[in-house]
Amino acid sequence: MQIFFLNRFYYTPLGDGGIIVKLFGQIVDIVGSDTLEISGAANVEELVQKLQSEYPALATSKYRIAVNRNIIQSNINLQTGAEVALLPPFSGG
Repeated sequence: MQIFFLNRFYYTPLGDGGIIVKLFGQIVDIVGSDTLEISGAANVEELVQKLQSEYPALATSKYRIAVNRNIIQSNINLQTGAEVALLPPFSGG
């Protein structure tokens, strides 16, 4: 598994065409970055398994998943260059 940390203001895609993962809130604290690029995940379930393997604290964290800015309810296939966001519960107003 390859995981690459990216600068939040400037992104140059890597040659292997991975999946961009954007992280928010307490998930940033767990991972240590707000953006990753991950290769080798064909669907959301595989992506989550890879992330939880690398960052075990994610297994007990609550978050929703959005793919290309749409919150999903089930496992879907991921295309090269897809943008996935892990969204923890938000509060405030």
